[in-house]
Amino acid sequence: MMVSMRQLFHDFYLLSKKQEIYVFDESGRGAGKYRFRGESLEKSLVVRVDLNNYLSWALEQNVSNKVILIEDFLSKMVLALEQHGGFFLSSDSDGIYVVFSEYFGLGAGYKETVAFCRQVVQNRYGTDGLSVRAVVANGPLTFFQRPHEVAGNDWSADGLSLKRAQWLSLSVYERRCIYFFADDFKVISNELPDDFWKKPEWVFRRENIILPPHAVPERTVETVAVEYLKDH
Repeated sequence: MMVSMRQLFHDFYLLSKKQEIYVFDESGRGAGKYRFRGESLEKSLVVRVDLNNYLSWALEQNVSNKVILIEDFLSKMVLALEQHGGFFLSSDSDGIYVVFSEYFGLGAGYKETVAFCRQVVQNRYGTDGLSVRAVVANGPLTFFQRPHEVAGNDWSADGLSLKRAQWLSLSVYERRCIYFFADDFKVISNELPDDFWKKPEWVFRRENIILPPHAVPERTVETVAVEYLKDH
């Protein structure tokens, strides 16, 4: 049985930074902790992380500089995922979707999800030090296999938490922030230690955001933006 593509993604970017926190099997690949474990509906947190101002930056760069940035960005994402119990879902030119769920039994909950977000937003990426923004969405997620994924022990995921993360990521400002739906933030905050955010570099604001036209059941939502201001 082949190793899943998401397993290989984690393995590749950890090895690219020569990290030693991961356990490899005799083939040199990961021990298969991200293999498909059967169809299941799981309460999950989906996080979308985007590079800020990537388009304007990329228009002035050669291919080598873009590759350096993306390699640094994805390596730091995967390291943070391994440290906090999350896993890679998908990526595109300037962003990545990741999931925190008990589907793989990694002990990832609200605290681990927000700690991941806090870590990646504080980081800088590439030689020019680009920043990122993260959006967090809570809700059900179905893990399943499409026909072409069965032979590779791969899997897909879809559900309300992914859709909400997609909608919010298309609507927020390009700031060095962690964005939450206000209702999610209330639930998540109740599970965090009292001193989790008590640092002057994190600033809170409530914002009404207009989601894309296809978002349901409502387009205007209240959000909480937690902005990192230390080295602005």
